[in-house]
Amino acid sequence: MTKRAASRGRRPVHTSWSAGPNLTDADIGGVRGEQVFINRVGPDGIMIVPLSETERAAIAAESQSLVEQVERTIGFQVQR
Repeated sequence: MTKRAASRGRRPVHTSWSAGPNLTDADIGGVRGEQVFINRVGPDGIMIVPLSETERAAIAAESQSLVEQVERTIGFQVQR
């Protein structure tokens, strides 16, 4: 098995749903990066709803011990 370097990244926290075939931002009043948007038009589009900073902070706090456990398990170390 080839080892790959791991890195910590900040991913946008969001909820998502299947958007239905060919649904567009215009159909839902959405704008990319705003309150709600469609990630891509087509048969497998997803409606994305970004979470607020308060919700993001709560999720980060709740999941911190799990993140630490996974990092220990995989031997992750922050690159200095």
